[in-house]
Amino acid sequence: RSLYTMETLIIGIDTSKQSLGVFDTHFQKHLRFFNTREGIKKLIEHYAAFDNKKAIIEHYAAFDNKKAIIESSGIHHHLVHQLLEEEGFFVNIVSHYKLKCFVQSYGGFSAEDKVDAKMLCSYGQHIDSPHTPSGGDAEEELKNLLACKKGIQEEIARITQRQQSGADLYPFLKAQMEDQIHDLRFHLKQIDQRLGH
Repeated sequence: RSLYTMETLIIGIDTSKQSLGVFDTHFQKHLRFFNTREGIKKLIEHYAAFDNKKAIIEHYAAFDNKKAIIESSGIHHHLVHQLLEEEGFFVNIVSHYKLKCFVQSYGGFSAEDKVDAKMLCSYGQHIDSPHTPSGGDAEEELKNLLACKKGIQEEIARITQRQQSGADLYPFLKAQMEDQIHDLRFHLKQIDQRLGH
């Protein structure tokens, strides 16, 4: 039977300085690409197989829209955002704060889980989010950055309070919390750099 269908392919993309973690609704497995022009080109080529004409020829499922969900990560998401948009992808940039709210509301993840491509993909499946123009409205970007900063500060305060009230925590849990705080402070520093602080 033909696998040809018309729907939206949702792709979660977790960005870092060096790499892109990718998870989508079709393959449902983790992929990784370099966060460089060449690496992003390979990512785009990977999903070009789902363009309608080629999909029919190669018996893939075809998608009338490709929607990428990317966490706002200071500066590391800008290149992939720009290049995907140029190739016709619908791109939504979501703040860390909104992702944390999603985790608390929808389940399937714990509050301790780090953001990854699978979580971003799930967000795209459940949340009807708008397209974020590449290099778009500065006011909207500022609003997202400030909301993200507030969310990170609240998360740091929550973990710190848990540390202080949990004197009998296992050593590995204490170490895990320290790692989480370290990562959150790193993201906070990136946001402050983006804000010009």
